Amino acid sequence: MRITAYKSQALPIMIMVLALPGSTHAAKQGKPDSKPTKPAEVVRVVAPEKLAQYMIAEVPFEVILQGKPMVFTGEGAGQFQAGRDGLTATVDYHYDRDIDVLTWQIHLVNTTDKVIENIQVKPLNVRFQVDPVVVLPRVRYLTGSYHFDACYPPRAFQIYERAFATHDHAKAVRIEGDRWSAFAYVPILQFALGADTDMSGMFIGFEWSASWYLEAGWEAPAFTGEPLSPFKISGNMELGELRIAPGGRLDIPRVHMGFFQGNSWTILDNKIKRYVYDKLAPRLKGRNAPFNAVSYDHWFGIHQRYDMEKIRQQVARAAEIGCEYFCIDASWYGAGAYGSSGTGRWDQPDPAKFPNGSADMKALSDYVRSFGMGFGIWHEIQDTNGGPASEDYPDLVRDRVEASTAQPYHLLKLETPEGRKLALDTLRRWIRDWNITWMRWETPGSGDLAYMQGLYEIMDTLRREFPDCYIEGCYWGGTRLDLGMVVRTDVTWLSDHTANRDVCRFAQMGALRIWPSYLLNMAVPTYPQDGDNPTLSHNLLSRMPGTLSFNGNIAQWSGAATERVKHYVTVYKQIRDFQSQPCFFPLPQPQSTRDWDAVVFGDGSGPKQLLYVFRMEGPDQVELKDIAGAGSWEQLLGCANAKISNAGQITTVSLDRYSSALFIR
Repeated sequence: MRITAYKSQALPIMIMVLALPGSTHAAKQGKPDSKPTKPAEVVRVVAPEKLAQYMIAEVPFEVILQGKPMVFTGEGAGQFQAGRDGLTATVDYHYDRDIDVLTWQIHLVNTTDKVIENIQVKPLNVRFQVDPVVVLPRVRYLTGSYHFDACYPPRAFQIYERAFATHDHAKAVRIEGDRWSAFAYVPILQFALGADTDMSGMFIGFEWSASWYLEAGWEAPAFTGEPLSPFKISGNMELGELRIAPGGRLDIPRVHMGFFQGNSWTILDNKIKRYVYDKLAPRLKGRNAPFNAVSYDHWFGIHQRYDMEKIRQQVARAAEIGCEYFCIDASWYGAGAYGSSGTGRWDQPDPAKFPNGSADMKALSDYVRSFGMGFGIWHEIQDTNGGPASEDYPDLVRDRVEASTAQPYHLLKLETPEGRKLALDTLRRWIRDWNITWMRWETPGSGDLAYMQGLYEIMDTLRREFPDCYIEGCYWGGTRLDLGMVVRTDVTWLSDHTANRDVCRFAQMGALRIWPSYLLNMAVPTYPQDGDNPTLSHNLLSRMPGTLSFNGNIAQWSGAATERVKHYVTVYKQIRDFQSQPCFFPLPQPQSTRDWDAVVFGDGSGPKQLLYVFRMEGPDQVELKDIAGAGSWEQLLGCANAKISNAGQITTVSLDRYSSALFIR
């Protein structure tokens, strides 16, 4: 794969930086003015003292031209520079003292009238001189969304910790993603030195939504008694072969590194969530923070089997239970080149469902809005599938084959100005003509740098032009849940497995260990054979620790079931803002159906604390220890036989089998 940067294709990555009150450990250590001053000190000078004392002073990034590293210089002006043979490399860095996060980004410019080739970029390489007998290195990471997985526990969003007890035959820990970015692993690595009661460390992630890797381990494993090699944290993105046309520019995705010290990983988990929530998340027009929107989407439970009368029934019911957005998912498109109604042919709505084309979509939007909800659509604008881009603009598409299905499809060339313009003009027309304020955006891609930055530019442009449009990121569920997407989306469709309540709860609670609640959308689906079963309390509560949504034929619910869901949605709206607080997991992540699951939102210092508790099998009651704060818990929702009591630092909860409860204090 080859990436060429043309003069007209400078696509810088945007990051929103907002104010957050607070102080960092650097200030507490007597270093209130700490900031990077030299390339070799860019990380060490802002790291916690315990981490910094083992860190080797060296430049944490590298640009290699014609096989030789370029030499960076600069003295604390927020930028380092290097230049050779007409290639200028600039590194912009920013240390945010409020949240204790360091970011840097590499920019490459060709100042010559010739193509520059044979460029390599290594954006992350931090090394330590540590002996595990003296101080223990450890890493922690989260598995990805796995698209769907119906086993319990699912492979999705499982947390793992690895401690490097010895360097003897110690294989490095490596997490990585293909062009789906977050299929196998969430692209964030946590690292710490020290005992589990006194750790000092950091998280590392790339603002990138395609292939990548992050690795931790000794550079050269050795036998016991042999000298220790440095312990290295490194990583990179699969950007392809880098070449820059005359006058061209490449912007390498940003590196994010945040620091912590304390007695548990929970401190770092909440730091990541706070960073995403306060610093990275986009803001909808009229809102100063992200929020957990309640939405409806027709897909899981109806799929392609609908007409306008059936959809109108869902609109009325969605409004009745309190949904804020109503989304038409796949199959509003006309049939594509491969016979698939739902992908491709986005020049017009499916004439079988919308015989008057765009006018029918506008009429549906008006109907949805008459109930006080925002109107939304699913789309996969990059996949033309025989649509107008394929037929009318053959130079703007490329053929690809989906590895999992061996199915060919046509991908719009978003790396070109013409491809981006076609996508943007189409999206603008939909938004304006149909008054769209929600998008479920499926984001397949080729994975190379120019293509992904073209996609980012389109998303950034739409956010500027339509600041009230709520964008849900999606690619076979949460397989693009990464820092490149969280700066551009308001929520993530977490998984295409929506059927089993406990699998959904496990995935949502697992992802909550690193990501904030507002990002994690899991739906309550309703299929024709389900009747009122989806409205049972355990089914509803199992999607509420994140963002709550509904799918399918909800119009079939009885009056009593509808009132029950309406009550749950009303309570959810009352407490959803409390889910932006720091959260704590008083139980280990479940390993079997015998293990309970629980999460506390709030550290005792905020206005309210929330406690979700879930039981499948196992003992009749469970003890939850070390929950901060005082006072009695009040049950808001869930199991009618639930009981809760406090004795000192121990909270005891009892529940029926396969039930759950939500408490507040």
